[in-house]
Amino acid sequence: AVVSTQSTGKKGELNKGWQKRWFILKGNMLFYYHAPHDSEPIGMIVLEGCVIDNCQSDKTTFSISFPVEGSRTYHLCADTEELRTSWVNALQRSSYSYLQAQVERMKEQVESLKRKKDQYVELVAESQAAASTTDTWADRCSGPRETVTLGAPRPSSSRS
Repeated sequence: AVVSTQSTGKKGELNKGWQKRWFILKGNMLFYYHAPHDSEPIGMIVLEGCVIDNCQSDKTTFSISFPVEGSRTYHLCADTEELRTSWVNALQRSSYSYLQAQVERMKEQVESLKRKKDQYVELVAESQAAASTTDTWADRCSGPRETVTLGAPRPSSSRS
């Protein structure tokens, strides 16, 4: 799924100035383009194992780096602090290991719900079994029964 096609500034590795680029995040791959309607990206960053850092001196800048010696660090600049936050959150959630952990958490939730359902079904079955073997109050009463309508006066019995 495409997370965003927002423009973001990118500081070049050779050209140290900021360059306007358009980014699309698909899974754990970040593609970047010269223009928003380009069909071919000019670059791609595989994000697996990356480290995302916010720049402390600028509220719109962040970096993507890799904990491997000699690997490139990408410096990016969003238009606003909110947009930076959105990008950083999306990039942090894009790794395969993050998604795998989410799937495992969801599997555990499903199993927990299945166990609760099984316990509920067992409880209902036990309640129904108990109800079918227990005498009701009416079954225990013997002799004539008097029907009383609530709110109505009781008929008077005349003794002579």
